[in-house]
Amino acid sequence: MKFMQITTIESVVGAGLGRSKMIITKEDGAMEEKDMENLFSLGGINFKNIRQNETTIISTLKYYSEAGWKLQATVPLTLSPMQGGNGIFMTRYLLTRE
Repeated sequence: MKFMQITTIESVVGAGLGRSKMIITKEDGAMEEKDMENLFSLGGINFKNIRQNETTIISTLKYYSEAGWKLQATVPLTLSPMQGGNGIFMTRYLLTRE
């Protein structure tokens, strides 16, 4: 069985100062990064950016699904410091194929 992992890191740092990425770790260990949008802008939560991230995630999963990969597990994580409004949402998608 072959394994591949896709990790999304979405920043919740205020004023749009955070960095958000998608990291794709392929079965051979090669890694690819895609930029994603931050969840907050100067005006607060940015729904346009959330929609863009959803499109990026869905199109990436669709691409690999059509290439024979099966979504095996999804692990959501939330990381934030003890104080302040900073943090990240991270989701790991484990894909497998025979």
